[in-house]
Amino acid sequence: MTPSARRLLACLAALAVLAGLVALLRVARRFDPSAGWQRAAGPVDVALRAQGALMIARVEGKPRWRMEAATITVRPAAPGDLDSYVRAEFRGIRRGVVYRDGRPQARFSAASATYDQPRRRIEALGAIRVRSRQGDRLEADRCAWTEQEDAVVFPAGAHGRLQGCDLSAPNVTYALRERRVQCPQGAEVRARGGLVRAGSLDWDVDAELLVCTGAVATTGPAMSVVARRAVVDLKRRTVTANEGRARVRIDSGEALRGPP
Repeated sequence: MTPSARRLLACLAALAVLAGLVALLRVARRFDPSAGWQRAAGPVDVALRAQGALMIARVEGKPRWRMEAATITVRPAAPGDLDSYVRAEFRGIRRGVVYRDGRPQARFSAASATYDQPRRRIEALGAIRVRSRQGDRLEADRCAWTEQEDAVVFPAGAHGRLQGCDLSAPNVTYALRERRVQCPQGAEVRARGGLVRAGSLDWDVDAELLVCTGAVATTGPAMSVVARRAVVDLKRRTVTANEGRARVRIDSGEALRGPP
């Protein structure tokens, strides 16, 4: 074999190895091809870092979540194993989306986030803003979303606006598909001119029903109700408490009616 042929074969072999590495890096994930990759220090020997990148997770060909961030760092499961990873870290998340059956369920932004691949869980920190496809908005400093549960948990509290009502609670779970809000440690809801405080809250946003337990207090322009349990029907503007029924004037100007 001539020296020129040997050099040509060596070049082809190098190109084949390079192409194989690029294919491994893009397995099940797509990044911005214009971003520059760097070696990043971490708990494993090699980490992959991209600036101004996009990462998409798919299940059976359908997107499950995606994030566009200023920086994305992917840490492999083992040194040199670029076909699988244990964690992905995001900084400066501009646009994030979670999906159900291939359709967007909620969009979000945050200062940072981590995806734990074995647990299939996203944890976000700092300046979090979440908006569901129905228009519900929640803001917090910390939240978590697990693929199996399909709910966003705000363990350090959240403020939000849902169906024209303002919510504030120290612990919130928002079920994306059911559009249900649970606040086991209490909540305050400003609902169309009235105020509801409860030791525990289960809110069916679509049905406009608030099931309140614990110490419950509702106030309106013309009446206040205190009870151990109450169901507030925002649609009908009624409060049912302690097996009684009271109609509270909220914003319609209707005359107040008590139980017969």
